[in-house]
Amino acid sequence: MRALLVGETAEAAALVAAARRDRALRRLELVHAIDAPRARALGEIDRASLEIDRASAERMGRRGGVKGAEGLVTALKWGRCGALIDASHPFDAPLRAAAAGAARVLGLPFLQYHRPLWTAQSDRVRHSANAASAARSAPFFARVFLWVGLERLGPFAERRDLWHLVRAYDPPPGRLPVARGDYTLGRGPFTERHEATLLSDYRISLLVLENSGAALAAPMRRAAAALDLPISLISPPDPPSPGPSGAVARSEAEALAWLRALH
Repeated sequence: MRALLVGETAEAAALVAAARRDRALRRLELVHAIDAPRARALGEIDRASLEIDRASAERMGRRGGVKGAEGLVTALKWGRCGALIDASHPFDAPLRAAAAGAARVLGLPFLQYHRPLWTAQSDRVRHSANAASAARSAPFFARVFLWVGLERLGPFAERRDLWHLVRAYDPPPGRLPVARGDYTLGRGPFTERHEATLLSDYRISLLVLENSGAALAAPMRRAAAALDLPISLISPPDPPSPGPSGAVARSEAEALAWLRALH
């Protein structure tokens, strides 16, 4: 049996590796269809995993990731896949919607493997519904560390009183889309000491992070807590319903158990 997995998260790559090691799944071919530019932008999957899984997807006859529910339906039919797993990033709403839609159209066994989000344990953490809300609530003349998708920088560009340090995995194309600030490049993983030094050197007074649940940001969150800095966490969109053929897994063990039950 062949199952298609979509998503550019560390959990997606780890699930593929775990399935390949699981003797109970030796008859299952788990194909990880990666959108390479999106994977590089998220920075969660290392180059080796990206190349291996792109090669796997290309053998199935698909290149460059999936585009929308219609494209995903075509990929599932072309690859003769009997199941679909969505392990996408919490902020990748288009892919999550496409996966849920394709599963409904084809009636395939469908798993949403969505990692838990961070839960605030401090009064220094504030939840924001979106980037616009986080930008509006920032104190005047704050020095802001921004670790969000570049497509969500727009509302911060309107706050000309703020100074921004934008973390990016690759140099942003063209000019930095904020009025005042700089960017810092790096893919991590970063140590807590590195993150604390970065925040201190740039005299950061506020952090704005996406609540993605990713382990990659844990050292930054610990460094901010040690420095008693406030954090604004941007909430992701709510995921779509998995539908009548769907299930939800919150851990790798649950996802593997679901895959074993397919046989």
